[in-house]
This record gives sequence, structure tokens and C-alpha cells, in this order.
Amino acid sequence: STWKIMVSLVAYPTLYIVYTAAAFSLGGRYLPEPWPLEAGLLFFFFFPVVSYGAVKGGENVVRVARSLMPLGTVVLRPSYGHVLVEQRAALTAAMLGLGDEQGWVM
Repeated sequence: STWKIMVSLVAYPTLYIVYTAAAFSLGGRYLPEPWPLEAGLLFFFFFPVVSYGAVKGGENVVRVARSLMPLGTVVLRPSYGHVLVEQRAALTAAMLGLGDEQGWVM
């Protein structure tokens, strides 16, 4: 989660300013009236929404990619499915025990 903090505090505001300035500049240079101002304003208001969607989409892609290996294992070796379920239950119990031991609220 450190990279998310770094991106949200440094990279995202910098890119937001640069891209908005570029949208206003390129819109003023290449678009007919009254679109130069509207193009920059549309970019200014919709870029955060698109960025949020990109972050959430990237997280979903990573989650799906991580689930492909167990899925492939179960598809190729159906008898191994119960072992995966037992391992997952043991891991969940171990993590909850660690959280209780450390005093973390889960």
C-alpha cells in the first residue's frame, strides 16, 4: 500500500496538473471555438473519475490473475480441490490467530 500513498501524494497531482494544462493547450491550438475551453474543463472534471476506474480495474485484474493458479490446479487435478480448501481454512485460522495475538482488530 506504500506505492498507493506515494502515487496519491506525489505522482497523481503532478500528472493531473500537467495533463490538464496539456488539454487546455492542445484544445486551444487544434479545436474550433467553443471547444478549447470545454475540452480542458471536461478533462479537468472527468480525469479523476477515469483514474479511479483505472486503479480499481487494475486491482481487479491482479485479483483475477492471482486466482488463476488455484483454478488451473483444480481444473487439471480435481482430486486436489479438497487439499486447497483445507489449506485455505488453515491459513485463515492462522491469520486470525495472529491478529488476535497481536491485538489487531479484524
